[in-house]
Amino acid sequence: MTEKEILQFDPDKFVLTKKDFINILDNIGDRWKKNKKDNLRLLIELEGAKLYFRLKSDESIRELWGEIIREINEIMILNSIEMTKNDHDKTLDIFSQIRDKKIA
Repeated sequence: MTEKEILQFDPDKFVLTKKDFINILDNIGDRWKKNKKDNLRLLIELEGAKLYFRLKSDESIRELWGEIIREINEIMILNSIEMTKNDHDKTLDIFSQIRDKKIA
C-alpha cells in the first residue's frame, strides 16, 4: 500500500460480498457436520441463513452487516473498558495475550 492509500483507508468500509458470507457459512457448516446428530437443527438454520444471503444484493448485505459489525466492535470496546475497571490486572494480561497472538 502506498502512503496515500494508507491515509485513505477506511476501516469502517465493509467490502465483503454475499459470496464471502456464504463461504464463511460453508466453513461453519463443515465444522458442524462432524457431529450431525447434535448439530442437525443448526445445520438446517444455517441453510436458511445461506438462502438469505443468496436472495439479498451485495449492497444490502454490506450496509446491514457493516452496521452490525460496527455495533459489535463498539460493544466489544465497551466491554473491554468495563473489564478494565473491574479487574485491571487480568484485563491487561488478556489484552497482552491477544496482542501477542496477533503478532506471532
